[in-house]
Amino acid sequence: MSEETLTTGAETAPRKRKKKSRNPFVRYFVPFGLKQITDLLMLAGAIVILIGLIFHGLWLENTVVIVGMFIYVVASLIAIFRCVRVFISKTKTNSEHKSALINVIIMGIILALSVLGILAAFLLW
Repeated sequence: MSEETLTTGAETAPRKRKKKSRNPFVRYFVPFGLKQITDLLMLAGAIVILIGLIFHGLWLENTVVIVGMFIYVVASLIAIFRCVRVFISKTKTNSEHKSALINVIIMGIILALSVLGILAAFLLW
């Protein structure tokens, strides 16, 4: 009996294991949802802000930085919504609650900095 077996009554059947995908990108994007949308928006916002800051004096104005900040505002609001869903769900563990609380604090700070960046870009325009 070198294989792991399940006993069901009088017979034994070999246990089948689900084959794991070796590609980490596939494992990350298979349950596509709000988390992946939020992460992609954060990445897009960072790229837009970097492009706006690098080429600020050449041919771009503050508009690109403002668009990047708006992307961050939307992404942080989606992340806060995800955490609020964890807070109001009936089936939550202590670790999920702690993680959601930490994420709300971090996303609140990112939201405040994004709004401050939008205001500063409008004032400097």
